[in-house]
Amino acid sequence: MEKLHKLKNLSPLIPAGKDVETAIAFYEKLGFTAIHTEGKPLKMAIVERDEIQIFLVQNDDKHLAEGTSFRIRVEGLEQLYEEFLAQGVMS
Repeated sequence: MEKLHKLKNLSPLIPAGKDVETAIAFYEKLGFTAIHTEGKPLKMAIVERDEIQIFLVQNDDKHLAEGTSFRIRVEGLEQLYEEFLAQGVMS
């Protein structure tokens, strides 16, 4: 029997701390672009790069943030590392 359905993508909700704008700026250094924002002050944003979307949600619960992690599969890891070095993201 042929499988007709397929999970394609996961867009995690990540606690962004009290200041979502600061979180957006961090992800922009990593080459992401903010494609959506909500609230004044910001309560939520979506940042995107290639096929990855991350939902940044205002939440200053330190324990939640410390327990949150995700993994991104990357093609061309060495080139991405070089990009980050050139942008001053890594030292």
